[in-house]
Amino acid sequence: MAGVADIRSPEVLVQHRADGSSLLQASHPLPPYPVRLTERLQHWAEVAPDRVFLAERAGQDWRRVSYAQAWKAVRSIGQALVGWAGPCPRTVRC
Repeated sequence: MAGVADIRSPEVLVQHRADGSSLLQASHPLPPYPVRLTERLQHWAEVAPDRVFLAERAGQDWRRVSYAQAWKAVRSIGQALVGWAGPCPRTVRC
């Protein structure tokens, strides 16, 4: 059903270990999720580009960033990293 969140019960399997630690595990498997977090940002930038993605207080008003603005910034940062003249950081695939 479109528009309805699939809310699972918060059942958690708990394993108490001899060393005093506890291992917590969700009792339900994770639903499918995107390979990259940016996939969802790109999707919403295409579907609802003017919708507010992030907002923060700025004095008496709000500073808002739309999905399209955030996607543009992410793409710009990615392009800057690709064009970076220095050695490739370990967290960025070159």
